[in-house]
Amino acid sequence: MANDNITGRAPVIPTSDETPLEARILEASQAAGDSPINRREEFLRDQTQCCLCGEALTFTHKIEMSEEPIPKMLMREEAHCPTCRIPLRRERHAIQ
Repeated sequence: MANDNITGRAPVIPTSDETPLEARILEASQAAGDSPINRREEFLRDQTQCCLCGEALTFTHKIEMSEEPIPKMLMREEAHCPTCRIPLRRERHAIQ
C-alpha cells in the first residue's frame, strides 16, 4: 500500500507534567554547549582568528571592476595571519 508509513495515531499533547519535545531538544542542545550564542561565537572566531596560532587576522580590502559586459564593482577581501605569515582567505564580494 502507498500509505504504509502513515500511522493512524493522534499527536501526543503533553500534559502539565510532561515537557514538549521541542523543549527537551533545546535543553539537550544547550546542555551539550550547542546554543545559538556558542555557534555564533565559534563562527566569529573562525572568521577573525588564525586557525593555527589563534592570533587576530589582518584584513585588506580592494575595490575592483569586473571584466563582464556589464561591469560590476567587486570588493576583494584578503585575510592573513601576521604571526604565521600565511594567507588564509581570499574572497570577492559584489557591491551593488
